[in-house]
Amino acid sequence: MSISKITNSGVSNITLDSTNNRVGINQTVPAHPLHVGTDDLIVDASGNLLVGKSTSNYTTDGLEFRSDGQIFSSVGSDYTAYLNRKSTDGDILILAKDASTVGSIQTKDSRLFISGSQGSTPAGIYFGGGGDILPASTTNAVDNSISLGGTGHRWKDLYLSGGAYLGGTGSANYLDDYEEGTWTPRLRGGISEPGTLITGNGIYTKIGRLVTVTWDFSNVNTTSYSGTLSIDQLTFAPASSYMSGGNVMFNLMASFPTTTSNISCYLTSSSNSILFYGSENQAGWSALNHHAGTSARYSIGSLTYETT
Repeated sequence: MSISKITNSGVSNITLDSTNNRVGINQTVPAHPLHVGTDDLIVDASGNLLVGKSTSNYTTDGLEFRSDGQIFSSVGSDYTAYLNRKSTDGDILILAKDASTVGSIQTKDSRLFISGSQGSTPAGIYFGGGGDILPASTTNAVDNSISLGGTGHRWKDLYLSGGAYLGGTGSANYLDDYEEGTWTPRLRGGISEPGTLITGNGIYTKIGRLVTVTWDFSNVNTTSYSGTLSIDQLTFAPASSYMSGGNVMFNLMASFPTTTSNISCYLTSSSNSILFYGSENQAGWSALNHHAGTSARYSIGSLTYETT
């Protein structure tokens, strides 16, 4: 029988006897490049093996095994490699540096597992069931041992349509909202108020259930106001009724109890209003009333509370 041996210098026809011993060699194609068939397989002058292409060019469709060990595969509008491990989980592709394994692409429970095997805490990614992407070591998904980014290697922005669990996995650790915006604080009177209510400027920040608001009424005319002084139109209603210290300053706008020692904000559950109370020395607290006037009436403050 006769077979062909392909070398960089050509194709040699090798004749074998009945016991498969080589009995003759006839080199039939000594030229470069070496073509086998109808250009389906070519060995060029540099010793590169080309499959389905005639030139050594990684942008041309086909497969190329270069003599320096590089492999190039190019194809239009389709996958370039299909690797199929059968029967058991394990490595599909091993990656190495100087003969030392640095990582692998494998299967774990018939799912994709990408492993980096170097370092004191090997890091990997496991594509688990239910669409989860989990931190992993070299062989298994792990908990509370792998960081995303570092003190000097930070990711830039994080975009989430849901929330984040911080410091734990309970409902109390779930942060599902951060929001900043403006609101329009409106001055109200418990007995009388003008037909057009006075409004001020306000800013809010909402982090989860915690809301911080600020307000500013500067040099307003409160002539038509009387009775209990309050501010309404909070963007987020409080979750419960309670007294909160806040940080409040009035200039001529409010009438204080005689020996007021401090002012507190009072919030009512499911209401969008803030009332103000003054605490007296060795006495109870009383709601602040309007001290109406044509000008120089101010109220500036801030408050933090919980919403639903």
